[in-house]
Amino acid sequence: MSQPSNEARILLALRALQNNPKLRLRRAATIYKVGYSTLRDRRNGIQSRSDWVPKSRKLSDLEEQTIVQFLLDLDSRGFPARLRFVEEIANSLLADRDASPVGKRWAHNFVKRQPELKTRLFRRYDYQRAKCEDPTIIRGWFRLVQNTIAKYSIRSDDIWNFDETGFMMGLIMAGMAVTGSERQGRPKSVQPGNREWITVIQAINAEGQSIAPFIIGAGQYHLANWYRESNLPADWVIATSQNGWTNNELGLEWLKHFDRFTTNRSTGPYRLLILDGHESHHSADFERYCKENKIITLCMPAHASHLLQPLDIGCFAVLKKAYGQEIEHLIRCSITHISKTEFFPAFYAAFKATFTESNIRGGFRGAGLAPLDPETVISKLDVQLRTPTPPGEYGIRSDDIWNFNETGFMIGVISSGIVNTSSERRGRPKLLEPENREWVTVIQAINAEGQAIDPFIVVAGQYHLANWYRESNLPASWAIATTQNGWTDNETGLEWLKHFDRCTINRSTGPYRLLILDGHESHHSADFQIYCEENNTITLCMPPHSSHLLHPLDVGCFGPLKKAYGREIEQLIRRSITHISKTEFFPAFYAAFQLTMTEANIKWGFRGAGLVTFDPEVVISKLDVQLRTPTPVEEVVQQSQSWTSRTPRTVLEAGSQSEYLQRGIRRHHNSSPESIFEALRCLEKGTKAVMHKVALLAAENRDLR
Repeated sequence: MSQPSNEARILLALRALQNNPKLRLRRAATIYKVGYSTLRDRRNGIQSRSDWVPKSRKLSDLEEQTIVQFLLDLDSRGFPARLRFVEEIANSLLADRDASPVGKRWAHNFVKRQPELKTRLFRRYDYQRAKCEDPTIIRGWFRLVQNTIAKYSIRSDDIWNFDETGFMMGLIMAGMAVTGSERQGRPKSVQPGNREWITVIQAINAEGQSIAPFIIGAGQYHLANWYRESNLPADWVIATSQNGWTNNELGLEWLKHFDRFTTNRSTGPYRLLILDGHESHHSADFERYCKENKIITLCMPAHASHLLQPLDIGCFAVLKKAYGQEIEHLIRCSITHISKTEFFPAFYAAFKATFTESNIRGGFRGAGLAPLDPETVISKLDVQLRTPTPPGEYGIRSDDIWNFNETGFMIGVISSGIVNTSSERRGRPKLLEPENREWVTVIQAINAEGQAIDPFIVVAGQYHLANWYRESNLPASWAIATTQNGWTDNETGLEWLKHFDRCTINRSTGPYRLLILDGHESHHSADFQIYCEENNTITLCMPPHSSHLLHPLDVGCFGPLKKAYGREIEQLIRRSITHISKTEFFPAFYAAFQLTMTEANIKWGFRGAGLVTFDPEVVISKLDVQLRTPTPVEEVVQQSQSWTSRTPRTVLEAGSQSEYLQRGIRRHHNSSPESIFEALRCLEKGTKAVMHKVALLAAENRDLR
């Protein structure tokens, strides 16, 4: 009998004894199938072994639960912890109260007694794939598919998926083999080893049908002996390219092949073609042909084809396995070189064996497309890199909307530009520059009202030297920091955040400040996020690789700043100053900063990024490439729920709990205060848990340094 089941029976027996004083102890034990002595002991107040806490236990229940939640959070984001790490975070909590560290077997025993945790072997996982295994991204994909099918009235037999896969014709896949029981190590299987590449482009639909494949071999001309023994169907297409890879031209040829095969069997006016982001699938000619022939293309999220592509899920793997078996058969027949003459018959046999209706339907079913079922895919996800943020309105005014970023200067390098030369000169003129490539990083913040705080400058060095500032006349409020190479890091990023807080805390007009930033590592360290939460600073991270469109500093300020700095350096060069050190850098940068970090430039940066005034079309109108069909936003109606006291896990939840308490205290007259006391207990528990987490993160940060 399992422990939870037995415990439930004991509790039922104890309740029966309490409700019926005439019921005998032995009779209750018989009715509920529990041990008489166990029931007697529990009735006399003796705890069960699972609930008994030894006096020698080092951590309290709350501390252990904090560690469990910390480990579960790491696991949900794709960073499962080793036992050594569990031991380290326990010792970090103990060190806060000067207690002795845990023993060697503590971490193993801790995990063993926690039902929410277990140890298992891990596997490495590519970060780019993990980023796209976000349920939000996956659900958005299925909404796009559903809306497109509904918009164009597309039937299941007009839903097609196409992709390409590659074969090195002489290589076979690894697999299981039967050997002698005395063999040591893995057995070796001989293979021809011809690495000539063949690309196969294939399309399948949701009704389990496929069209004839489109095969690309390496070569310039077709040779008759390739097809001598192949018996390939006449409707198969064989094309050539220099290396056997596909390209934009062949992608268009395949599309025409697809159109010929499907236009007569189509049951509706439109066909849906699901594809990935390969360049040949999105050329201008490809898109134009689709539009002219009523083919609607949908591009899957990047790095997600292993989850969303029916061909990858149901067909290509079994095709390659079957092809490998055909090659093994040839090897046993003493054919040690695989050319196209041998490839085509082997591939034809593998194709017929694997591109079956059941495999194709299995691919669409596994990708959640037919029938449409997002949970089929979402249930496979076990990594979430982004912490979901509860929705909320902060009532932030425009003067509390800040953008910050860093930019770098090689202090002796100037940017290229237009100059005046003799009309007879040929080629680009050369402009002398000092060529000192020492790096300086400038961290700057601006707000939507056209204001800027004092810059935070990071230079290369270990100590500050007095001669750096000899002729600079820098304002006393400017911050200068040093690192080994002049780059920013997590520690410097936190120092900048404190500098930002000092500069903006008194000019803030609301309870919160919004800080718009990019995905640089130093903007998302644990200490950075904790400081933001503690000081009512809400951070928003822009999409990757989009700062040139969405970053006000990049749009309106950093370009003119670097150009102005270059002009200052040119003036120094004309005065025969051929080496730029920090002594010359600071005055030149100060002059450039005063000229360019103006209210007009700053407001233009926010306006050009579509933030103030809020206008997405300002940015969208600059785009000239659109890979995905826009989808109408689906409105989600949320049911209002009554308040339930619980331990807050975030700063927002703690704030909501506090507001609830304040309202309850104001309304409380003669009613029972028990609900308020319960909420206070939860708030106290949550505060302690947060402090434990802060201690763990601080210890982790110390170890990283």
